[in-house]
Amino acid sequence: MSDRKKPLDPNPARGNRGDFEKLTITMPPDMVDTLENIRRQRKRTKSGNADLSSIIREAVAFWLQKSKT
Repeated sequence: MSDRKKPLDPNPARGNRGDFEKLTITMPPDMVDTLENIRRQRKRTKSGNADLSSIIREAVAFWLQKSKT
């Protein structure tokens, strides 16, 4: 049995986010524009979660996983 933690799902189903904490972040306009473009693309193609919180959680989870190596 491994002592490694199970990777966190950055976007669990609604109703399974009771322990999530709310954050407020400040970003430069070009980063926000890029995130909005990703959101619009996901909404148009119906691929992945199309809300900004989900996109940001996925990016942070990817970065945290990558930084472990």
